[in-house]
Amino acid sequence: MKPALPPLTALRAFEAAARHLSLKRAGEELHVTPAAISHQVIQLESTLGVQLFLRGHKKVTLTPPGALLARKLSEGFEGMQRAVNEVRGSHQSESLAIITTPAFAYQCLMPRLHEFIEDHPNVDVRVTTRIGQPAGMGWTHRGEILSVMGWAEECDVVICLGLGDYPGMNVDRVLPLSITPLCSPDFLQRHLRAGDPTSLRGAPLLHDERGSIYEGEAFWDMWLRTAGVSGVDTSAGQRVSHFTFALDAAAASRGIVATTVELAKSKIDSGQLVAPFGLCVPWGPSYHLATTPTSADRVGVQAFRSWLLGAMT
Repeated sequence: MKPALPPLTALRAFEAAARHLSLKRAGEELHVTPAAISHQVIQLESTLGVQLFLRGHKKVTLTPPGALLARKLSEGFEGMQRAVNEVRGSHQSESLAIITTPAFAYQCLMPRLHEFIEDHPNVDVRVTTRIGQPAGMGWTHRGEILSVMGWAEECDVVICLGLGDYPGMNVDRVLPLSITPLCSPDFLQRHLRAGDPTSLRGAPLLHDERGSIYEGEAFWDMWLRTAGVSGVDTSAGQRVSHFTFALDAAAASRGIVATTVELAKSKIDSGQLVAPFGLCVPWGPSYHLATTPTSADRVGVQAFRSWLLGAMT
């Protein structure tokens, strides 16, 4: 048989007094007198056979056993509060507004979102896409920050491409990105030698221009520099401002594109695209989930955050 726990009212009174280090403030929180808090604490000390407080003139301090019990009780009460919030929210309809980029929505979020909706049928999910300002139209890192913070005022969750330093917001890195050349199996057979990036010399190139937009260095220049390959004419080839068009062109054997491999997973898994050289070069910007502190406390937002971080690992 498990040993009986002390009365919950005594545990609650002690946890509040330990958190505030004040019997008066604990009493105000629990709507009882300081004398009632003191009585509960004394009763708890008697039950446990341990002194929890050192009592001085108008102040109390925790003994080592008291500090241990206070910490564990705080964790326990916080867990109980989370459980109550989850149960309370499980049968109440809650809206969840998400703003993200078209690329992340199309390649990552929408193919998986049905899993979250099936597990959380009472969460009404609405997804809106937005495009950040490119360099030619005044894109800057500060502009990115202002865009994300502005979007956060319109929704509950922002999933954005950038560096992740958004002041005053709760931020999780969802998906780091890396660059590698991708082409169709047919293109590889006709134009390249697998594992030999020098075979890119003279091959038709496609250009995903996000590298120039966000970092100032084109994806091809970045990848070739890291691979130590020279003699490839990166000024030639079709240039595409949206990477999905570049992926479609590569899958149609119109060229080979240096792009973010993580966002091409569906075409790689289906066999439409292959990575002939293996080398993946980390890119600075990543996808981040950002929320305001107010939104972060909502049950639906917490559930979506946990689900997304798990789904993208």
